[in-house]
Amino acid sequence: MKLKKILGITLCAAMLSTAALSASAAPAPFNLMPASADKVTSEGGTATMENGVLSLKAGAAETKFTYEVNQAFNVSELSNMYFTLEQTGGFNIGLTTTAKNGDVSPSVSADFGNKTIFGAKTDDKNDPNVFGSLITTASIKDSDLVGEGTGADNSTVNWLGAYSWNDNVPADGLVTVKTVTITLGANGTMKLSNFYMGAEVGAPASDATNTSATAGTTTTTKAGDTTAANGTTTTKKDNPKTGESTAMVAGGVVLALAAAGVVVLTTKKAK
Repeated sequence: MKLKKILGITLCAAMLSTAALSASAAPAPFNLMPASADKVTSEGGTATMENGVLSLKAGAAETKFTYEVNQAFNVSELSNMYFTLEQTGGFNIGLTTTAKNGDVSPSVSADFGNKTIFGAKTDDKNDPNVFGSLITTASIKDSDLVGEGTGADNSTVNWLGAYSWNDNVPADGLVTVKTVTITLGANGTMKLSNFYMGAEVGAPASDATNTSATAGTTTTTKAGDTTAANGTTTTKKDNPKTGESTAMVAGGVVLALAAAGVVVLTTKKAK
């Protein structure tokens, strides 16, 4: 009887510990989508937003679209960039942020263009596909931007590398994203969604409670919502894999295991 009690208690404690660790393992993503299309400025382009998808149309020449974020995130924890897009005419995405030694403006093409998924840029200044030139990949999903292999075959956009290569990561890891700039080729188009910084792939629309810097309000966004944060400070809301509340998941596990423990401890009586 005593042995069964000890085994039951040990098993229950171990499972509770594992559940608690799983529930708090990954920090919530940092949403980089604008709050609305009217937050986006450009010269000669147009921007619309519907159901969480930002649609951009360039003018007759290469067009830059910019919007403010003015929120901070921990680049040491949320080190990877993710986005889902469809585009024509070529694109580039860049952030202007603070850093340890002053502001920097890394971009996908200039700093991560050696990825096969982006068409593998070169170092030859005479090559039209040189680093910094527009990326021609027509369609990318956030779930495509995960690491496999090394170098060009590794599709992860490890944004931390844009700071760590020259010791430019702040001691606390916090960098403030001032603006996002998206560049499209002449007459190009883009549909952008699920644009965020994260430790691992997972849509921020089901993960984050987002605080808008401009509106001064807090909104919880779900997949398909028309409102997203204009730069966000995120706190854990839902389980990124299931969309359920993390607290509810952990609580459910606790209750289930506690109930199981009671059964283990009370169903057997000493003879």
